[in-house]
Amino acid sequence: MTNVFLSNYGDRLTPNHFRHQLKKYAKRAGITKRIHPHLLRHTGATLFLEEGGSERHLQIILGHSDGRMTAHYTHLSDRSIKNNHEENSPIDFK
Repeated sequence: MTNVFLSNYGDRLTPNHFRHQLKKYAKRAGITKRIHPHLLRHTGATLFLEEGGSERHLQIILGHSDGRMTAHYTHLSDRSIKNNHEENSPIDFK
């Protein structure tokens, strides 16, 4: 397994250290929403699907044995719903 985030010395970050660093940098960036590592995982999964990735591939990437867990991870954005509706609606509003 490859670690994405490492300490200054190249060591693996502990979960608590990563959470603390994420919170610190989010505050510096002016992000007021509660942010946590798992939120990044959910966001990445959602963006993967919105960019055309398949649910089956995402299930394997996330390491889920059950597709229902993968569905739990993803959330449809308002933009995605609107775009999908415009592309597939039988009524042409243009």
